[in-house]
Amino acid sequence: MQVFYSRPRFIPAFMFKMLKSIGFQAVDMHFHSEYSLDAASSVRSSLVKCRQRGYGVAITDHNEIRGAVKSWKQRQHVFVIPGIEASTIEGTHTLYYFYDIGLCKQFYNDIIAPLKKNNPFFLPIAIDKLMDKAHRYNAVACVAHPYGVGNIGIKKIKIDGMRRVAKKFQLAEALNGSNLRKLNRKAIAWARHLDKGIVAGSDGHLTKELGNALTIAYGYDIESFLHSLIANRSALLGNEMNIFVNAIRQIEKEKKYFHDARKLGLGRLWVTDHVNELHKLEQKMSHSRHYIHKHARRVGLDKDAYSNYVKLRFGGF
Repeated sequence: MQVFYSRPRFIPAFMFKMLKSIGFQAVDMHFHSEYSLDAASSVRSSLVKCRQRGYGVAITDHNEIRGAVKSWKQRQHVFVIPGIEASTIEGTHTLYYFYDIGLCKQFYNDIIAPLKKNNPFFLPIAIDKLMDKAHRYNAVACVAHPYGVGNIGIKKIKIDGMRRVAKKFQLAEALNGSNLRKLNRKAIAWARHLDKGIVAGSDGHLTKELGNALTIAYGYDIESFLHSLIANRSALLGNEMNIFVNAIRQIEKEKKYFHDARKLGLGRLWVTDHVNELHKLEQKMSHSRHYIHKHARRVGLDKDAYSNYVKLRFGGF
């Protein structure tokens, strides 16, 4: 395994396309679309960027697959891996990758959807139990940000039978673009200790963040690519960025530009996909506190768990 701390956006697109021509793929293995509560990336703009830059993507929305299904249908020569990010009762996040969209849909319809009725944010099931169920659908389980900020990383929470759990997943996210460098380094050391394959993902919530962290491995198709990852034959390329701070900064900047443009009579010339995403994210964040607290009261969920979620994703509203 090799980890290179460098921003992929500085690498010319033809380099990624050249890798693809000889059987290698560069893939952002952890990305969110507008179908995640805390994201605003449109699937269309995400695929356009992938096509232009020459890398692939796994859209892994929170307990949701509409983004994955849509990206699969519209992929048009973009290397797309069906996936989902599931949050279990302990507060941990796990990424599940599928060899085809059919298995992804079956897993969601049979397992995730029924669990979401009780709690759409943290599924009422233990992480190892969900892994067992995912294996029936030939899913490749990957622990997301093992040392993630807050209580979302598996190493931040005491889980009974950790050794038993460690035997049930194949991959660990060693480079998360929205995490801290020191926590990513811990994840790398942990993955090496367990002899697990490693992946990188931007954990992006806006199209602007897509491709900030990439997993490079051999594979002409999903099966061969995932097999390379499981065999620990991958290289990671990327750098960390604080997604929340960056999103807020961009929102304020774009709001100012939009305001100035209107004053100059430019009107809707400034309404781009990027601007729309930022405003959509801003609207989501403004309504999230009320929605989450209302849902918590209705189903009697643990307030601390929801507070951690809000602090992590919405800056502690």
